[in-house]
Formats: sequence, C-alpha cells, structure tokens
Amino acid sequence: MRKEKYKFIQKECLANSVSASFQRAKIYESNTSEKFRLKLRKCFKNLLFSHSETYKSHINEETHCDNIQQICDELTKAYKNILIDRHFRYGVAQKGINLYLKYLWCFGKIEEPPHCPIDSIVLREAGIGGAWTKMDSRDEYKIIIDKIKKIIKSGQSLAEWELEIWNKNT
Repeated sequence: MRKEKYKFIQKECLANSVSASFQRAKIYESNTSEKFRLKLRKCFKNLLFSHSETYKSHINEETHCDNIQQICDELTKAYKNILIDRHFRYGVAQKGINLYLKYLWCFGKIEEPPHCPIDSIVLREAGIGGAWTKMDSRDEYKIIIDKIKKIIKSGQSLAEWELEIWNKNT
C-alpha cells in the first residue's frame, strides 16, 4: 500500500505544479477547446515527471536550465497551434519543474534542487520587478537567479531561501 500512497501524493504534486504554473499565465489561444487544454496539461505533467528522474543525484545549473528549455521546446513543438505567441514560455516551464522538484526535495525523494520556483513572492522578496509569467528566455531566468544569489545569506542555497520566504509569506 505504501507505493500506492506515494503514487497518489506524486500525482497531486504534479497536478499542483501544473496548476500553479498556469494559474496567472495566459497559456492558450482564446478559442482552445478543453480537450486540447487537458492534453497540454497532461503532457506537461509527463515531462515534469520524466525530467525529475534525473534529479535523484546532483544536477548542475546548466543541466537544470537545459531541462527547462527542453520542456519549452517539446511543448512548443507539440502544441504551438494552441499557445499564445505560438510557444511555451520559459517562465511557465521553470515554475512547473522547480515547484515539482521542491515537493520531491521536501519529501526526501531527491537531493536539493539547484534552483527554486521563481514567482511573484520570490520576485517581490528579492526586490526584482517584472512578472515570472512573462519571462521568456533562459537569459532572463539566469539574470533573476544571479540577482537572488546576491541577496541571500552566505551559505544558504536558493532552495532553502525560497522555502523560508514562502513559509513566511503564505
């Protein structure tokens, strides 16, 4: 039964990660049917799950950014006809994978992830303007990560810092 319990929690974490990524981001063209919206969401969950398998051991930042880009590229290729601006934004992909990794890390299933979910709470705490939902490139993402690294306590990781501020702000 233990395996079934974990499977349930895993599916809930995937669903929550996708929902949190999509909730404030305009993803779809306005005429997109519910059928295609559900297909995209399912594909995103599958990509989050498959990429998370590589985080059971340490992943460096470049590989992590490559994973985010691969998610964007795969979703763009498969769903460009229903996506606003015909592509899946980097900011939405990073939120999904980083949040899912945060759950797995908190459950002790993976090592500490290299980054944290970048969202409005994180941007506000770091004193960074803009909207994570509009972040559209690896370069923009890396600039934000570098700015956050400069304000966190010495010896504290991005994941630890975000967990602390999230708990404080919610």
